[in-house]
Amino acid sequence: MSIAGNLKLINHELNNPQIIMWNSTYLHLHYNYTYRPNFEILNPTGNLKCFDTISLYDKSNIDTSSDLNHIHSYMFNYSYNFTDGKGYLISNKKLLRFFPNNILLNKDVICTLKKIYYTPNSPTNMEGAFDYPHCPCNDDVDVNCELKFTNEVGEFNMLSNTLKNTELLVERNITISNLKKC
Repeated sequence: MSIAGNLKLINHELNNPQIIMWNSTYLHLHYNYTYRPNFEILNPTGNLKCFDTISLYDKSNIDTSSDLNHIHSYMFNYSYNFTDGKGYLISNKKLLRFFPNNILLNKDVICTLKKIYYTPNSPTNMEGAFDYPHCPCNDDVDVNCELKFTNEVGEFNMLSNTLKNTELLVERNITISNLKKC
């Protein structure tokens, strides 16, 4: 996938990216590309809240080559400056979150486990264990990782995986087995 010019999302919100890169190998975000406008995230008029834009399957998805005609992941080491705000790559550099100018960084990332069995691996398609390809987020110590559980399943097996840096959000009666202590 390749994106040039302005990206203006209509139904923007936190923890609900609008562009989801399932099983994708690259995302070319144009920057200094001849005859094409630079990639730019626009902040909707009057918006004062951060929102998620793109969920990537792999953190290397935007590092398509060493050419200087696109945005690279290293350009987000602190933040990437857009006209209307800043972009951050969080959740193991797989979630592009936008913050309007003068708004503080919100580091809360919510992932929902959709299947009985937990896996530390990102899903490659919509049938995977999590709701987005940037999940799970627990290996990223720079975010507040929150794990929710789908309403479709009543028993979850964590398969003795260590859930570092993760807060469990339990909103109903469920059974969680094989949860390893950190």
